This record gives sequence, structure tokens and C-alpha cells, in this order.
Amino acid sequence: MPGKINNIINIIIGGTVGTFAGYSAYMVLNHYMHPERYAYYSAPWYIGIMVYGLFVLMVLIFAVSGKIIIKRKLKNKIK
Repeated sequence: MPGKINNIINIIIGGTVGTFAGYSAYMVLNHYMHPERYAYYSAPWYIGIMVYGLFVLMVLIFAVSGKIIIKRKLKNKIK
């Protein structure tokens, strides 16, 4: 069972990081192709990337802490 949970956490980590990379690449490319769209906004164009980056960071913190907890429980179970 912990192996399945570990695999699910790995999928969540990979999916989250991959989605963030794709979103960031799209936003940067869209900004350079259409800078006039972002000229009217009061906030810089990269604020959306930063907000999404904070969300990804929170997901990664929870996922990695879950992996650490599972690893410790398995280590204690083996001993």
C-alpha cells in the first residue's frame, strides 16, 4: 500500500511541475508575441506565473512531507 501512495505522490509532483513549466512557457511566449495585451494592466505580466508558482510550491511541500512521513513509517515498521 505505501508503494502505491508513493507512486501517486510522484505522479502529483510530476504533473504539478510539468503543468507549471508548460504554463510558464506559454505565458512568456504569449507576452513576447503580444506585448500590447499586457500594456494596459497595472500589474506586471509575470504576476500570474508567480502566483501559480506559489501554489506549486505549496503542493510540493505537502507532497514531499508526505513522502518523508511514509518513508519514516516504513522504516519504523521494518525495525
